[in-house]
Parts: sequence; structure tokens; C-alpha cells
Amino acid sequence: MDRFHYTRYITQAVDKFRIRLQKELKDPDCKRYLLHNRFVLMRHYDKLRITKRRNEFNILETMLDCDERLRAAYNLEQELYEINSETDYNVAKKRLRE
Repeated sequence: MDRFHYTRYITQAVDKFRIRLQKELKDPDCKRYLLHNRFVLMRHYDKLRITKRRNEFNILETMLDCDERLRAAYNLEQELYEINSETDYNVAKKRLRE
């Protein structure tokens, strides 16, 4: 499987979990954050932005505070992105097995 498809499958899995979680949650603020800020959740952490209108770091933290499972999924997603961007195959393979 190539890097593009690997990344796509990871992103799709987290997005499906976000949608399922959005339906489960009772807190309307958390539901709204999950609904309107999905691209913040999908973006690599090092590519989050702060603009005059919004701080994506704060939005992400608010979303992750809604549910610990979402935080775990996001952290796993970011770790898999890092492994996927590894240039040395053997290092990536070793990190994936850890």
C-alpha cells in the first residue's frame, strides 16, 4: 500500500469515529465542535494555524477534551502520520511494531 492510501485510510477511520462520537455525545457544545471543525481534527498538528479569527490549537484541545477516546484516536493518528513520513523503511517498520 502506498503512502497516499495509508494516510487516506487513517483519516477516514478517525472521521468515522468522530461522526459516531458526535451522535453519542450529550453535550451540545462538543457536538457543535465536532460537527464544524472536522478539518482541524484531520490536519497534522504541525500544520495547525492561528489567525485573527480562530486559533486551531484551542479548537483542537476543546474537541479532544470532549472525549478521551477521541484524544487517543487523534494521538494514534498523529503517530501513524509520523511513521508514514519516515524516510528510512527499517526505522518506520521498527516504530510501527513498537
